[in-house]
Amino acid sequence: MTSFVRLTCASAACAALALASGAAPAAAQTFSSPVVIDNTHNASEPGIIADPSGRIFVNGPVGLPGPSLVWRSTDGGSTWTSTGPGTVGANPSTQAANVTVGGGDSNVATDAAGNLYFVDLWLGNSSTAVSHDSGNSWLGQPFGTVPIQDRPWVSADPRPGHPGIVYSVTEQLGTALWLSRSVVNNPLAGAVYPLSTPEITTVQRGFVGTAPPGNLVTDMHGTTYNVYSTFTGTAPGQHGVGISSLPTGGTTTTNTSVTPADGSYDTTQNFPVVAVDNVADNNVYVVWTDPTPTSWNIRFADSTDGGKTWSNAVTVGQGVYPWVTADAQGKVDIAWYSAAPTYTGDPNNAPAGTQWNVAFAQSVNATSSTPTFTAPDTAAANIKSGAICTQGTGCSADRELGDFMSIAHDAVGNALIAFATVPSSGHSNIEFTKQTSGNTIG
Repeated sequence: MTSFVRLTCASAACAALALASGAAPAAAQTFSSPVVIDNTHNASEPGIIADPSGRIFVNGPVGLPGPSLVWRSTDGGSTWTSTGPGTVGANPSTQAANVTVGGGDSNVATDAAGNLYFVDLWLGNSSTAVSHDSGNSWLGQPFGTVPIQDRPWVSADPRPGHPGIVYSVTEQLGTALWLSRSVVNNPLAGAVYPLSTPEITTVQRGFVGTAPPGNLVTDMHGTTYNVYSTFTGTAPGQHGVGISSLPTGGTTTTNTSVTPADGSYDTTQNFPVVAVDNVADNNVYVVWTDPTPTSWNIRFADSTDGGKTWSNAVTVGQGVYPWVTADAQGKVDIAWYSAAPTYTGDPNNAPAGTQWNVAFAQSVNATSSTPTFTAPDTAAANIKSGAICTQGTGCSADRELGDFMSIAHDAVGNALIAFATVPSSGHSNIEFTKQTSGNTIG
């Protein structure tokens, strides 16, 4: 594949989409030619982070019994090396308590000191691991947080001088979302999470069954945020997005509604995603998918008071699996899979010839009452054709992309995107592209 650059937005369809989404003129971001991170493993659902030294890490599950994989790049994403965790142990000299299971879902985070924290689902629990040397070696064990769980996420306190303050969230099937944290000054901080609190019960969210949480982030105050879907009935308008916050050192979460998402259609079709910027403020940014009968809309809203009140929601584009990253105050990038303008409907019903791309949009006024975004641009083209199943383990086919892709940024605010491609039916590779020019969020 080659990179695709759109310098202007001249077509009538593009102009109409910009008006509908409140978008600003295109900002001429360009992206590198995509790099295949690993073509030897059938991985998807890539997570991506950059550590304080500029190293980039991508993780991805490969299926049970695993374990999931982590790759590292030290040259800005041009080349990649597998860096574990693989089989690790609490005692590296004897490899006791080996982590040999996982591969269901995975996530990796970093702190200001460059320590890595990893979580890897195997349904009975999640294996957890920590690395203090950029992934060259790991400490870990197979029972990380609460038992009988689904879709764990991890975040680390980003403030200098706070190593080992790490959080993980997961759904304990049929009971609640649980937020767990490590114990500071413990050699296994980030590999064990002994302090767990129920964030919100399944009943409170309105579910009979399961719906895993969205991702987890920690801001420069040390406050940790998690987003999740809500569901109060089967009729249109009975869905939404909730958000919880846990202050640094706190033991109880505060739960509120992302009010612009109230009345959405089925928000369980995609994970809602939350981001915070790199300033000690109370800015919170959320994206979600609103799958209306005629188009699947990528929606965005922000809060400047930690989730108490919200901006107007804006439609950034159409597609599936949005992810958001924030850097400087009020500056965000969003990436997602899109077939617009040729197809904007339900990805589960996309015709066989539908071509999906990695779409990208940016806002530099994301804390305004009605944020504006650049018109959707294409960061990588033709990553998959045909339908994309969003039914999780209920999918019988067309699930090669997993349930999400992700975007992060480097030290100066250039976008870093990890995504899945489908070279042949039933197979997937994880690829990477980065922003090479244009406005950044730094």
